[in-house]
Amino acid sequence: RSTAGGKERNEREQRRAQKITELIEKLRLSMVKGGWKVEMKSKYHTLTTCADYVQHLIKATKEKEKAVEQAKSDLTIRERKLEEDKALQESRSDPESVTSSLTASTAGSTPCSGSGSEKEGAGGQLDSQNNSKKRKAESGSSGSSEDQDNNTIEADVDKQIMKKVRLTKEVAKGSGGD
Repeated sequence: RSTAGGKERNEREQRRAQKITELIEKLRLSMVKGGWKVEMKSKYHTLTTCADYVQHLIKATKEKEKAVEQAKSDLTIRERKLEEDKALQESRSDPESVTSSLTASTAGSTPCSGSGSEKEGAGGQLDSQNNSKKRKAESGSSGSSEDQDNNTIEADVDKQIMKKVRLTKEVAKGSGGD
């Protein structure tokens, strides 16, 4: 019986040693794959350099996390600048202010002198546009040349705004690699 028990114990020891060898080989492969350049001559050498490899991984991970945070920060700054530029462009070329000024001047009044029903300032632009729509509805003429001119002007302004937005996006994309 002692030989049978010894043989069984010997087989278990061989399986354990084989498993250790396989795991050390996996460790070597993952170290090489992870960018570890140190030559590993033996199982002992592999295991002793493992602590240095872990430190190497920690350092590499911190560097990558720092790079990701920097990229996020840069992206946030670029998005903020893009929104500011977009808001600035919208305030410069507000289609409502352009069309209401043109509507008011075409109707025989200047943008500065209201006709009594128009208010001054930002609200006046909307009131002017609403009054034009009311006049259009009251007169029942949906195809007058004045309305067609206004629609053409509005379409041109919209095209210009979209062109500026596209250019801004292209500039933002172009500076993305910096």
